[in-house]
Amino acid sequence: MDPCNDSASPRLFTIDEAPGAGRGVFASRDLAAGEKILTANDLCVHVLFREYRGEICYNCFGYDLGGKQPIKDATHGLAFCSQQCQITFLLESDDLCMAARAAVEKLLKTKATSNQHSDTLLEPRPSPADIEKAWAVAKTQGDLIRIARLNDPDKPAPTKSHLRALQRPLSAPVSPDVLAFLLSAAFTNYNTLKYSDPVKSTLIHALESESQPYLSAHELAEYTTSYLQLLAVLPVDLLSFVSGAKLHEIKSRETHNSFGIRSLFDDGSEFFGYGVWPSASYFNHSCGPNLVRVRKGRSWVFSAGRDIEKGEQLYISSGEVMSGTERRGLLRKTWGFECGCGRCVEERGVVG
Repeated sequence: MDPCNDSASPRLFTIDEAPGAGRGVFASRDLAAGEKILTANDLCVHVLFREYRGEICYNCFGYDLGGKQPIKDATHGLAFCSQQCQITFLLESDDLCMAARAAVEKLLKTKATSNQHSDTLLEPRPSPADIEKAWAVAKTQGDLIRIARLNDPDKPAPTKSHLRALQRPLSAPVSPDVLAFLLSAAFTNYNTLKYSDPVKSTLIHALESESQPYLSAHELAEYTTSYLQLLAVLPVDLLSFVSGAKLHEIKSRETHNSFGIRSLFDDGSEFFGYGVWPSASYFNHSCGPNLVRVRKGRSWVFSAGRDIEKGEQLYISSGEVMSGTERRGLLRKTWGFECGCGRCVEERGVVG
């Protein structure tokens, strides 16, 4: 399966090695300005920030200038713009997943929220060794929680250490958006293993991985604690699909491959969350892109922004409307790289 060729637009481009940028997408033939290149509808994992939970339709990501969506599902912490959207969502969610959502929503309603960490590069990112150690500790605690909750009659009864391990994460503050991300990642693993979903089982794990995906030690602790909280509250039938290693792996691929979910007007000034569409993640960045992208509901549509010649690399960008210094600062902070595209090189030369 070619993750970058839309079924409606076959062989418009290919994936190949891009000098200095890993893999890239290249035009297989001349492309006319305005020609549709790809419709990416393979959303694998995503987060809608909790502060917007009543304003965003969970199915189509519809937004009405801050107004509340008409259909609210308080049990699961969801809202919908229409009955059709609610029905569409429910048809794609089995009873076990809905029970998991209810369990997490109950936890969120009864616990204090963790203090937000500072998204700045002033605090060093945890090293790969720090990350490995933190998740190893989480695995040890997670194994104790599993024993406490499963209570297998063929194994020794849970001890006080098992029960303490179960209670410890439940006494800690919650991080709503981290929980939402890890729950979505757990569903990805669940759908992969139970339903043999070919998209989610191959494409997201084929994406480029980041060895240091956590902005700070505090954020790393939020992820490991949230993992243990999921083990403590999710339905026991789902626990075998909740792997710390798999959740961390998905996080490591999300870091450089996610797309922001923003409002579809006012230049997208409202930022609601983010998600990973694997088929769209092979496009490299340029501050002078030749593609235009537009979100339509849960999908992204990519079109040629100008005439493109066969063999040209196809580029996208999210910061081309900003000034050079502001744009490069955002790329450095959000994505962790110093942009070396032609536009940035030219602008630095003018400034210098």
